Amino acid sequence: MNISTSHFGYTDSNEEIIQYTLLNDKGCFVKILNYGGIITNINVPDKNACISNVVFGYENFEDYKTNRAYLGALIGRVAGRISDGEFKINNASYALPQNNHTNCLHGGLKGFDKKIWSATTKQEENKTFLILNYLSADMEEGFPGNYNLTVTYEWDNQNQLSIHYTAHNG
Repeated sequence: MNISTSHFGYTDSNEEIIQYTLLNDKGCFVKILNYGGIITNINVPDKNACISNVVFGYENFEDYKTNRAYLGALIGRVAGRISDGEFKINNASYALPQNNHTNCLHGGLKGFDKKIWSATTKQEENKTFLILNYLSADMEEGFPGNYNLTVTYEWDNQNQLSIHYTAHNG
């Protein structure tokens, strides 16, 4: 089991995008970006034991930057559309960016899929982990309250990728 990193590009605000490779003892691997938690590759054996990528995605960051299909990405604060880009909580109205006709789609103009997440890695005997964390601040993209999200990608020697989500206020 091994974890390595490589440079994948820079955002428009000059933040570095890192690609993490989680490699197991069978030579199979998963590649994930700190940008949007995007899974770019899952390389596993086919029926003829040839290891190949089974993820539909892009080769470079420029294409992910305009990823209108959200390929492989984490989305949020909301998955789906909020009609007319507006909602109410306890009689308070919240206006959101309208990025899908009149709707707010998957968290707005700059949802979780377009954020640089802080990353840590961990290795165990038969597993590797990439842990991404992001704090969405109060009123980011119009959503109230602080929202702290952790997403853990776990890759093992059975070529199993597990993704665990935890979130809390603050």
